[in-house]
Amino acid sequence: MVIISALLPIFQLARSFLTKYFIEPIQAGSGYNVYNTLVYSIVFILFVLLFLNLFKKWKIKINKNFLLAVSPYILMGGLFRVLQDSGIVKSFLFVTPFSYFLTTAVCLFALIISRKINRKKYLLLWSIFAIVLDIILLSFIRITNFYAAVLIISLFFSWVLFVAGIRKIINWPFLTDLNTSLLLVHIFDATTTFVSVKFFNYVEEHVLATIFINWFGPVGIYIVKIPAVLLVLYLVEKEDDKQLKNMLKLCILILGLAPGLRNLLRLVAGV
Repeated sequence: MVIISALLPIFQLARSFLTKYFIEPIQAGSGYNVYNTLVYSIVFILFVLLFLNLFKKWKIKINKNFLLAVSPYILMGGLFRVLQDSGIVKSFLFVTPFSYFLTTAVCLFALIISRKINRKKYLLLWSIFAIVLDIILLSFIRITNFYAAVLIISLFFSWVLFVAGIRKIINWPFLTDLNTSLLLVHIFDATTTFVSVKFFNYVEEHVLATIFINWFGPVGIYIVKIPAVLLVLYLVEKEDDKQLKNMLKLCILILGLAPGLRNLLRLVAGV
């Protein structure tokens, strides 16, 4: 009893900490803080290592075809969250970070089944499964804000032209076609954030991005995003292990496309 009494304040403090920084942000949808960001980052890294070993065991090569095949599952993660935000479904499974766990589970299950059906064309089957499910999920979402979609598409297209022009002027060997696509994915994400904050009074959820937006206004998302992604791509390109290099590029794709698509879907659905 003495030990329990001594430990009770520690348990209460731990409970209070978990409630304030982890449970309440999930329940309220208030976004991220330093503590849950750190923990989620560690979990993400562990998942990356797990899948890297799993793909090695299954002899799955992470290449351009793989990145294309997995893209519909990244969209799926955003769709799950928007269905929750729209009130179409109500379950903790569709709230971040659980929506990403759900997406990962569906993705892995479909990959296993696709490989069982056809080892040679499993990427095609895997992708088709996600596309069909995405179409079904999209059918539940009503588009009410066409203006937001026009703003995002127009601004992003301007960025595509700008990046294409810069590539002709400055020859950066590390900025290959694939790496340029990854950079544009993150510019797309930044554009959805910029439009959301600038024109529709949304609030940025991530800690670092919030700091830059508070300093520079909505344009701060570009100021932090573009140099950071360029630096990461430069460092990744120096990796000799091709499988690890492509796994890191997959992570870059997920971290840019998932929030970007979610932002776009939330805006056009008016939630």
